[in-house]
Amino acid sequence: MNNATAIAYGPLECVPIDDVRLNFEVGIIGQIAVTQAFLPMLRKAKGRVINMSADSGRIALPYFGLLSASKFALEAFTDSLRMELLSSGVEVISILSGSFKTDVHKKVEASYERTFANMSPETKALYDKNCRKFLQDVVEGNTNGMSCEIPANIILKALEDSKPKRQYFVSDSMLSMWSNRLFFLLKRLLPHQYFYDTYFFGDMRKSMKLD
Repeated sequence: MNNATAIAYGPLECVPIDDVRLNFEVGIIGQIAVTQAFLPMLRKAKGRVINMSADSGRIALPYFGLLSASKFALEAFTDSLRMELLSSGVEVISILSGSFKTDVHKKVEASYERTFANMSPETKALYDKNCRKFLQDVVEGNTNGMSCEIPANIILKALEDSKPKRQYFVSDSMLSMWSNRLFFLLKRLLPHQYFYDTYFFGDMRKSMKLD
């Protein structure tokens, strides 16, 4: 069960490069290394690999670009590994989750303060207002998100199902789960410019009053 994420929050132009490296070391390179180490034993046991991904592994987010990039990479790693291990009898599973109640927002805030400290006056004027508004939405999402028991139960199900799904979607209701699936489908079907500029980020800019 690979469940590790590093937080590097802020505009991609400004995030310190050491934080960029840490994000990928923890979010994808470390997970590949752990999987490589355990695969000989998993193959003997006909076990399974479960990678904890996120909704941001399907749809990129502003200011969380590095998290999205590592989760997109994790999704690709999961798909490739699944094909490679098909003849070995090792199941490879991805779990996609949205926000749930944790104190991760404290790490997000600390990450942004490191980024902010290294920003020029010009980039502060350009990005800071929107970054802090988006950060406030993250704090509210963690405060009002689903209970941690919900993803924990999905992880247990992925571990114990005799015929596991290739992907599990974590949500606090069936309506929310199917709403997310529809959202992911729209991203695939709609023109890129319309989905991101008009539908997804366009609505986000209006609701959060971003510049």
